[in-house]
Amino acid sequence: MKKKRTIVFVSIVSLVGFLLIVFGAWHEMQPHGKTGLGDTVSISPDDKKIVFHYYEYGISSIYTANMDGTNVQKLSHTSGDSHIQPVFSNDGTKIIFISLHEEEMNSSIMMMNADGTNVKTLTSGEELITEAIFSPDDTSIFFLQAGVYQNYSPIARKAPHDFDIYSIDIDGNNKQQLTFREEYHMGSLGILNDGKHLIFETYDNNQTAFFMSLEDPMNVHAFNPILESSAPIADVYYVTPSPDGKKLAFSTVANTSDTGTFLYETFVMDTETEIAKQVTRFGQHSSSPMFFNDANRLLVVRDIGWPKSTQNEYWVIQLDTLDAEKIEMEIK
Repeated sequence: MKKKRTIVFVSIVSLVGFLLIVFGAWHEMQPHGKTGLGDTVSISPDDKKIVFHYYEYGISSIYTANMDGTNVQKLSHTSGDSHIQPVFSNDGTKIIFISLHEEEMNSSIMMMNADGTNVKTLTSGEELITEAIFSPDDTSIFFLQAGVYQNYSPIARKAPHDFDIYSIDIDGNNKQQLTFREEYHMGSLGILNDGKHLIFETYDNNQTAFFMSLEDPMNVHAFNPILESSAPIADVYYVTPSPDGKKLAFSTVANTSDTGTFLYETFVMDTETEIAKQVTRFGQHSSSPMFFNDANRLLVVRDIGWPKSTQNEYWVIQLDTLDAEKIEMEIK
């Protein structure tokens, strides 16, 4: 009986954590009145620049900055829609991002040059697209699209559901549906440099990361990270692969505060052994890791307001020493 109660308790903790992270992440995409940094960052191929979204009174625009926080430039301008989830192309010349039309709760993929010129809309704007990435050769885009926006659970706010993975050519033509999973949740869409495997996370009793073959989308492989002590890690969030595919970074619950709040830290896993090592010790909420292209550093988003409010900061982690340094930026 004790074992059964323990399993039920762990399942409840896992579910609550999932709801807080997933629906909290979508809520962060539409924060009424918020001013501050968004929760996703992309690094340029030469590791010299970042692209990110920044909110002013609840409306988000796309910015770039040097890696040291200097030369902050606003690239996108909007009168009502929020521009979020920016991603550099692999050659560094383009940026794609999501334009969120909050009143209709739909969104579109947009693309521009890395200096903010030549802005184009690639999708119709009638879909509900939450993430998009370039293919390794920059000729196509993979993206997550939800089928509905509602609350399936009485304890959760409305959110996108019934997810699948799609692709589209860089000119906005040839849209294809690659999966037919209709997942309750999908996130952390990524791709390996071989161009043959996508990575994503979804919820199935636990929040789990999967590799999927593009040649055979039914061929998916789950990763089951463990600590060096061999203890399993139940749930993973904000999953991202290293450029060579040999490592996987993610966030998970590392501890709880004195008041019982889950505290999320970032871990890096060896994809061969599936052994994961903790690389942050902020004691707050560390998320959205992004490997530098030299693979010796990691950029993470630290929420110093967790759990009462969102106050994001960007930090660089040296993976050999675990030294952490904040990227100081002045956004006018």
